[in-house]
Amino acid sequence: MEKARAGKDGVVKWLKHYSSEHSILIVGDGDFSFSLALATAFGSGANLVATSLGTYGFLGPESKVLVIKYALYNLRLSLSAHKELVRGFFRSASYLLQPQGEIHVTHKISHPYDSWYLEKLASESSLVLIKKVRFQKEDYPGYNQKRGSGAKCDQHFKLDPCCTFQVPKFKRRSCRKGLSGKRIDRIEER
Repeated sequence: MEKARAGKDGVVKWLKHYSSEHSILIVGDGDFSFSLALATAFGSGANLVATSLGTYGFLGPESKVLVIKYALYNLRLSLSAHKELVRGFFRSASYLLQPQGEIHVTHKISHPYDSWYLEKLASESSLVLIKKVRFQKEDYPGYNQKRGSGAKCDQHFKLDPCCTFQVPKFKRRSCRKGLSGKRIDRIEER
């Protein structure tokens, strides 16, 4: 059971899909500005574990005891290397989730990024994308998107259009028929 983590004033605080009650793992946060936006909104970062795409290990040995509500992967632009990273993220992150936890992947939905077929990558790990919500940078004050790799890794890139794809912990076989393997075309604005 997850312990409540209220802000400094004892109140549970929300920022979009996430609250100060949730245990959240953020993977690939570059300069940690997305994590900072969440911590600022919550009044504390006690419920956050944030990583960047550095040269050291993905999570390290402490990941064996980490049980989280949300595992987030924020968009990156390097195509082939990061597509493989997202594939591995789906494969690994579901083992860290609480029973009602979710994987959230924020990603561009225009060409050529739509050719990643996130639905297919998730299905390779017996997961199903159930919801797609438009990502608005202004919802996360202080967040700075970065390219993620190569000589220009610290440079910004244009965000629009992009969405947060939501994947619950349940496996494909327990889903309603018709969800698995299909593209999600409807985007929720908020």
